[in-house]
Amino acid sequence: MSLAKKIQLRDGEEITDIIRQAGLAYFWQYFSGLAVLIIVSFFAFWLIAQGWLGYAIFGLGLLLGLYIIIHTRQRQRSNYWVITTERLVDIDRQGWFNETISSAFFDDIKDIFHSKKGIGARFFDYGAVVIETESDKYMLTAQNVARPQELANILIEARRQILE
Repeated sequence: MSLAKKIQLRDGEEITDIIRQAGLAYFWQYFSGLAVLIIVSFFAFWLIAQGWLGYAIFGLGLLLGLYIIIHTRQRQRSNYWVITTERLVDIDRQGWFNETISSAFFDDIKDIFHSKKGIGARFFDYGAVVIETESDKYMLTAQNVARPQELANILIEARRQILE
């Protein structure tokens, strides 16, 4: 399914930007998956020499390491914001089969703010951008985005253009 169909673009509406999460925010998840693969590979000859139980442990270790890496990559790539000429769309996947799509028109946005928490976020310049709507029904949050100050400024400028 194309992105335009997924978010149901209106007549004259165009996608201007797609904001994804920063990869550095998932460093420890990628590192743990790689660590499992390295440990299993280090003990590969010894495990294989143990017979069928060694083969089973070796295979499960490989599957676990690959699962951690693939799941982290899928989570990083499938949670994103789509900025169009009229609105902001938040696509959020929780797990393999659950997906939530929320949108807020720029003229319905009340407040835009960003935050950076932790030394890694400060050092590598990633953080969260939060959008509060006029109706106070919900808030859109983009976690772990690169350069959150720039993204907040882009959204403020897009909102200003719509309101004029």
